Amino acid sequence: MTRPIRFVLLLLGVALLVPAAASARDVANRPHVGTANRPHVASGPITVTTVPLVKGVRVVADGRTYVTNAHGAVTLPSVNVIPRLRVMKTRLATGVEARFSRWYRGRIALAYWYLIKPRFHGPRGPVTDRISEFRMHSSIGLRQVRKNLAPFWLQGTRIVPFTQGLEKKNIGYAVDAVTVDGANVVNRSQQKFVPAQSRDLNVRLLFNVAHFTARDAIFHFPVGSGVRMRYPDGYTAVRQFDNKTVLTVPGLPRGQYQVQVTGAGWSPLRPVALSRTQDVQLTVITYLDMAVIVALLAALAMGVVLYRRRFRRQAPAETSVAPAEVAHWIPRRRALVAVAIVALLGIAAVVPTARASSPAPVFAYYYIWFNPSSWNRAKTDYPLLGRYSSDEGSTMRQHIRWAKQAGIDGFLVSWKDTPVLDNRLEKLAQIANQMHFRLGIVYEGLDFKRRPLPTARVNADLTTFQDKYASNKAFSSFGKPVIVWSGTWRFSRAEIASVTRGHRAHLKILASEKNEVNYERVAPLVDGDAYYWSSVNPQTYPNFEQKLAAMGAAVHRHGGMWIPPAAPGFDARKIGGTRSVPRRDGATLRTEMAAATAAQPDMIGLISWNEFSENSHVEPSRRYGSRYLEVLAAINGRQIKLATDIDSADPSNGGAGWQVPLLGLLAVGVGGTLLGLRKRELAKQKRRARV
Repeated sequence: MTRPIRFVLLLLGVALLVPAAASARDVANRPHVGTANRPHVASGPITVTTVPLVKGVRVVADGRTYVTNAHGAVTLPSVNVIPRLRVMKTRLATGVEARFSRWYRGRIALAYWYLIKPRFHGPRGPVTDRISEFRMHSSIGLRQVRKNLAPFWLQGTRIVPFTQGLEKKNIGYAVDAVTVDGANVVNRSQQKFVPAQSRDLNVRLLFNVAHFTARDAIFHFPVGSGVRMRYPDGYTAVRQFDNKTVLTVPGLPRGQYQVQVTGAGWSPLRPVALSRTQDVQLTVITYLDMAVIVALLAALAMGVVLYRRRFRRQAPAETSVAPAEVAHWIPRRRALVAVAIVALLGIAAVVPTARASSPAPVFAYYYIWFNPSSWNRAKTDYPLLGRYSSDEGSTMRQHIRWAKQAGIDGFLVSWKDTPVLDNRLEKLAQIANQMHFRLGIVYEGLDFKRRPLPTARVNADLTTFQDKYASNKAFSSFGKPVIVWSGTWRFSRAEIASVTRGHRAHLKILASEKNEVNYERVAPLVDGDAYYWSSVNPQTYPNFEQKLAAMGAAVHRHGGMWIPPAAPGFDARKIGGTRSVPRRDGATLRTEMAAATAAQPDMIGLISWNEFSENSHVEPSRRYGSRYLEVLAAINGRQIKLATDIDSADPSNGGAGWQVPLLGLLAVGVGGTLLGLRKRELAKQKRRARV
């Protein structure tokens, strides 16, 4: 055999022998990385570590206990004991434990568990006795269903493989549901927490306030002694009217309720869906209504009887009347049926109903500082009503009429104590009461140069308002008059406290802070916050929805009233500003209304009715006509037909204005039926006379 051939064969032999030797060596050395699921034949001590590295973890096998050292490692006598290992819980700190998760690539994977203390907060403080269940889910699919409020253990970490090795990752949780009185009082997945970062689970619950009123179905006067409420879980409670006309019930979870007026007449249980703070108007058929209806039906029956007798006297004598009399009574029977149907329709029209307002009332910022000369400064648009003065009662009436048609529930009136503004506010309050419209106040706490007024002046002005208007019905929508203190960011905590401590018993005083941190500064001193943000551009400030939601959460966390803003556009360049927000034919208003609605408002502050200097107005104007009232009406599910004439009629749904047309229609229907009956009877008599 030649030398080259021998050399090639030698190389082949070496290539075959080296892998075999390496494989045998690997088999001999592999026992220390064995797993519980695949034990190895080889014996001898092995070292196992934990992930993460935890000192003091107890491992029990065959009656013996092994403990990990400072490096998280433990030496076991043999790989064969691994299937019988039990890894015990290890306390790492107060409320923190390391627990066995699984074997992972020959290592003990540990999960950290945390002792969670759940706390639930409503608008008026902690809630401890009404929660029947709450549910959560985690970022890795773990789910928790708790039936009590006791502290509980929750897995907060897990082991995840990465290219550089195994790592500990935190697990996040989101609250899905909290059941109170049979209803879920949280929005799914909106409240999240990480146990590894905080072991206090603070959950904000969404409770509503309902204002119930009950009125007579025909004459619209207040009736009843209270309201019987059946909660979503079937529990029934009777609550009395606060002042014989209004019942305010706080702390109601959202859901479907059944309500019934007590002590008033006929009032069956009716459904009311509560999703946010609402005004619920109940109508009741009282005993007076029943007497009126019975009297009306008796009058109708008497009229038919008298009519029948009259025509019997006029009819010619007949010897044989049996066939003719049958035919003669057919139209009468039809007429009687028609009369009965008309009467029943009239009764059905006044059957009591329960009407709830829109989920969050909309109040528009309203300014009463206009004189005819005011329109000569810094204006690019003018009212459709002309350059009016805020003294004009006819203008106020038209404003309220238009506002109600578009779904606006009230005005937040800009005011401070001056003789001119006092006279205008008094006139506006009188007209608002007549038209069943609601009012709040924006107290202008800064002067024309944006400097804070002296606290003595602020305190004196609020005292004047409290003495003159606190009992006025137009300001009673939320139990107490709502006062938005504009400019609180320019006052110190001590100054704010010196004003509010003497007035909060009679007034609901809201701050006007612009972010969550600043509100926390004054939260204990006020009753909520109204954010006046007219210049936000939804197209260039994409996170403004999150800002409103965060502010709303902060306000509700302190039990306050929250009024987020919404505006149709903005342009203050005529008064020295530099920003302009395009209206986009209503798209800006729709976007901002949606963001305000999503921020869990107690009221939405529409900016504005008539701020023509900043061009945020929705009042019908020369440039835009009624376009932005139409957009607002569409958002509120209404249709608006603009009427430019000014009169003193009240277009509201309140009062007894609709009952008179109803009775008129009923009378017309009955009269038409009787007239038709008379004509047919005369025709019958003429035909019989010819025969």
